Amino acid sequence: MATDTKGKPATPNVEYSVSMLSPHSHCFDVEVRVERSDKNSVTFVMPVWTPGMYFIHEFERNVQEFEAFDREGPLRWEKVEKNAWRVWTRGGKGVGARYRVYAYENRVDTSYLDIDHARINPSSVLMLVEGCLNEPSLLRLTPHPSWRKISTSLRQAGPGGHTFLAADYDSLVDSPIELGNYEIRTFNACGKRHEVALLGTNGMSTTGLVADLRRIVEAATTVCGDVPYDRYVFLIELTEEFSSGLEHMNSTLCRLSRLSLQPRHVYNRALGLFSHEFFHLWNVKRIRPVALGPFDYSRENLTRSLWVAEGITNYYDNLILRRAGIYTVPDYLETLADQFGRLLATPGRKVQSAEESSFDSWVKFSMQFFRPDENSINSGVSYYNKGSILGWLIDMEIRRATESSKTLDHVMRMVYGDIRKSGRGYTDEEFQRACELVAGESLSDIFERHVKGTKEIDFRRYLGYAGLNLEHRPDEIDAKNPGGFLGVRLRAEGSRLSVDSVLAETPAYRDGLYARDLIQAVDGLIMDESEFAHYIRSREPGSVVELTIGREKCERRLKVKVGKRPRFLFRIVTRRKADTREKILFEKWLGAKWGRITYEEREPLPPIQAAQSLFFRPKFV
Repeated sequence: MATDTKGKPATPNVEYSVSMLSPHSHCFDVEVRVERSDKNSVTFVMPVWTPGMYFIHEFERNVQEFEAFDREGPLRWEKVEKNAWRVWTRGGKGVGARYRVYAYENRVDTSYLDIDHARINPSSVLMLVEGCLNEPSLLRLTPHPSWRKISTSLRQAGPGGHTFLAADYDSLVDSPIELGNYEIRTFNACGKRHEVALLGTNGMSTTGLVADLRRIVEAATTVCGDVPYDRYVFLIELTEEFSSGLEHMNSTLCRLSRLSLQPRHVYNRALGLFSHEFFHLWNVKRIRPVALGPFDYSRENLTRSLWVAEGITNYYDNLILRRAGIYTVPDYLETLADQFGRLLATPGRKVQSAEESSFDSWVKFSMQFFRPDENSINSGVSYYNKGSILGWLIDMEIRRATESSKTLDHVMRMVYGDIRKSGRGYTDEEFQRACELVAGESLSDIFERHVKGTKEIDFRRYLGYAGLNLEHRPDEIDAKNPGGFLGVRLRAEGSRLSVDSVLAETPAYRDGLYARDLIQAVDGLIMDESEFAHYIRSREPGSVVELTIGREKCERRLKVKVGKRPRFLFRIVTRRKADTREKILFEKWLGAKWGRITYEEREPLPPIQAAQSLFFRPKFV
């Protein structure tokens, strides 16, 4: 909380009121007042994005019925930018604005309101008063009278539980709020209180989930060795949709698919959502690139280090599950091999570097969820996926160079300490320098070839540091009979098949099949999606199939020469022999003795459950 020069709480200069008395309208009724201003005009600005989602949302599109006032009555105003309203004052005191915000987009980075609950992501609801970014503020909430619970990391101001304080606008924006009737659980870990708000449980037991969150907190805290909060809040919405999360300074908002809660191996992987978002309270919220704070809420905040901010967090989210005892060694190595396969199955890895992916995230894809198009997989690479692998490379190189006495943990602690002293984020050069100081040698090979460049990664080399090797999964495809392959991803449009994407340098790409083509028949046979996939896989590489397609409402026939199906599913195994250094590295990295790794054979998930899984990827045929 902000204080004055004598250490007393500062009086809030900006006051917000948000009413939710008409949830059927999906509109929040908002009022903003600035108490002290000596200017002839005051400008109210709606952010166009929310930190953590590197994507322009244009939140101003949901604003309606704007009006301005002071103690004497209405004031003249004018919209001067797409997201800015200027109000002319009469002396400056008690200037305010009223407006409504339509909120019916059900995502972790947006706000939502219906009769069952409300979710407030403040950047999409509360306007910034220009010039008051660093001013303390007061927030008053008026929930629907049938709701009994409010959950947020904001500090309460007085009794009643409906009024909250924020030290500045950044703190306010970084504190999502849930309101409604739902389950609240608490636990203590690392000497701090943790609250878990659980919406949509529908009578499901949450005891195991809360216990696992505690294990995640305790394991994650060992990385930086510091607990930088007094209270942390998990806001969890259980849904039927895909899982996603968004980090905040002292909380996280996660939407988790109910279908990811079982079976156990799917649930364990789903827990990676929480370890990822929780670890962000260090990496991003405190260990941050210099460009990510203080924020400019009206435009893109560009950085080349999202591969560190998101990608290295992605590396740690699985490692934390291993350290917490949630993952076995085979579980962990299975996720690592999955990361390798994802990268190798992305042609765009040869086109875009991890730094370029970070910088271009605002306009190009960074994961499947952000502005993908039919060519994304060919033109770009995910800084989540590539960055996770880079974090692993750096960690393995540091462990090798220091004979397992230092790790990537030491880098994170060093950068964290430097930022706490300097009060500013790190530059790209400073992060590399920290890695090299910990390693005690140059890491330019990794940074030049794989961070700044697009050179292929020698996975077997780095696995070899731990006495491991990489092999194709034996259950993927018979190596002697790999099956046919065209290189297309399909989607059903009613009774027709549409080409969603075509992989670069594949038979379909070379022979002229386009994204958005409609496949009407194959060799004169009408097929659904599963029949098409089976038919192509049964063809011999080198054979030719004739596709009857619809393109721009014209029927065409296209002959495509079937290729050999690539193999992108891998398994990490121990080598026949390992020396003492390799065994020690393995044991300190994964907390287990080096030895033969046995993988559990699992039944395939039912289609609907696979589609809801965090790790579902549409298949190319």
